[in-house]
Amino acid sequence: MGSITVKKLTVMGGARWEKTDATIRAVEVRTFGNTLLGRFPTSGSTSYDKFFPNLQGVYSFTDRLMARAAVTQTIGRPAYEDARPLSNFRYSSLGNAALDPVRYGFSGTLSIGNPGLGPYHAVNYYLSLEWYLKGSGILSIAGFRKDIDDPIYLYSETLRNVEHSGIGLESLSFSSRRNAEAGEITGIEVSLYLPFRFLPSPFDGFGIDANLTRISSSVTIPTRVGADFPFFRQPGELANATLFYERNAFSGRIAYSYADGQLYSIGASTYNDIYRMPRKQLDLQLRYRLTEHYSISASIRNLTREPEQFRYGFEGLLRSSRLLDRDYKIGINFNY
Repeated sequence: MGSITVKKLTVMGGARWEKTDATIRAVEVRTFGNTLLGRFPTSGSTSYDKFFPNLQGVYSFTDRLMARAAVTQTIGRPAYEDARPLSNFRYSSLGNAALDPVRYGFSGTLSIGNPGLGPYHAVNYYLSLEWYLKGSGILSIAGFRKDIDDPIYLYSETLRNVEHSGIGLESLSFSSRRNAEAGEITGIEVSLYLPFRFLPSPFDGFGIDANLTRISSSVTIPTRVGADFPFFRQPGELANATLFYERNAFSGRIAYSYADGQLYSIGASTYNDIYRMPRKQLDLQLRYRLTEHYSISASIRNLTREPEQFRYGFEGLLRSSRLLDRDYKIGINFNY
């Protein structure tokens, strides 16, 4: 890595190389009806490497106005719980074939990790303009784009007349993780951090911290050619607004957050797709410093008890609604 400064421009560049090798061992938990048949060893391996060049730049128009730009490359390795070949296989007899696997006399469910998952690779573009206000405030606007190869997604489908672990199944509800082909995310974000230090005491302890992000995204799914999907778990809009008060030993924050609907998992058809519905939340946090090293804090999450809801691929077709109560926390904090 290295950097160079020419008058008002600073450019930083570098590169790195990463290699990953993994052998992951797990078990298949096999159940017939209500009888646990045992835990049978499974394993899988993966290997990949990648070279990452990166370039960043900062240009200072004035002491208070600057532009930042970056072109970077990153990978996202599969989560361990997604890559391990741990599986849960449950099956039962249909009653029309007495334990004859050749005749597909059973039905079952199989949830299994995928050790063959590759990491997703992203080329990231970023450009921002930042204005440092008097009194420690910051106003910024930023645009970004991500071109992503091999994104990872949760997939489910119902297979017909298949065999698994030597068992013939007339139907098998199957779910696992897969790599999609490619996706892209483009967005713009506006942020404002503004302490109200221009107000008379004691109101000069107030301030706001807010941002709004609008996002357009898409992803190509190999098993659903021609279908139009947003990128996985990527809302079209994100908004956060915090009103805070900080004065002497006391600080308090009340924060509002909003996340638009997002694609959660993909099935074999639109009816089997699952979307998380738009959700807002209101949180409260208070802190008081007792001494230089000790403070007490209290927080309440989800003040308005907003539920978490999911729908099928069709608009308005509710799949589930999970009622979330308030979450209370009280703590004593110590710092060196």
